[in-house]
Amino acid sequence: MWAAPSEFRQKTAKLVKTAAALDGSEPGALADTLAPVQAACKDCHGRFKLQ
Repeated sequence: MWAAPSEFRQKTAKLVKTAAALDGSEPGALADTLAPVQAACKDCHGRFKLQ
């Protein structure tokens, strides 16, 4: 069982929101909008990744 399901849901909601904002119209735009997605991934994996 998850130790912090509400925190996990909050972090996944942030990931979904940032992923929805990705802009693939040109490489520079993608690079700018990818950074928040990567940060959201790292935030969740840093907290919930199995050791």
